[in-house]
Amino acid sequence: MTAIRISRHWTCAALLLAACSGTALAHGLRVAVETTADSVSGAVTYDDGDAAPGEWVQLFARDEPATALAGAAADAGGRFRFPATPSTRYRIVVTANEDHVIQQEIATPASSP
Repeated sequence: MTAIRISRHWTCAALLLAACSGTALAHGLRVAVETTADSVSGAVTYDDGDAAPGEWVQLFARDEPATALAGAAADAGGRFRFPATPSTRYRIVVTANEDHVIQQEIATPASSP
């Protein structure tokens, strides 16, 4: 019983950390996203930390979930970058082999004067 409680505790802690850190995880694939007032960028990697080149990354406006604003394959280093608008909420969607999908909601900060 104690081992199960510890396992559940660490699983919840790991999920909470992933949700707060700007990293999403699905089926051995991770996406880390960074935002500035005018861009959304990041990297797609596998669980072992290796880059995941060629995975399809799309940027959606949070309020318009059906139409992608931009899309591209991750480069050789698993990186991607899209232009963005300040103070806007977006959703990043990564579609990998076997139709595994990672989704993460993000927001760009306000532009500085």
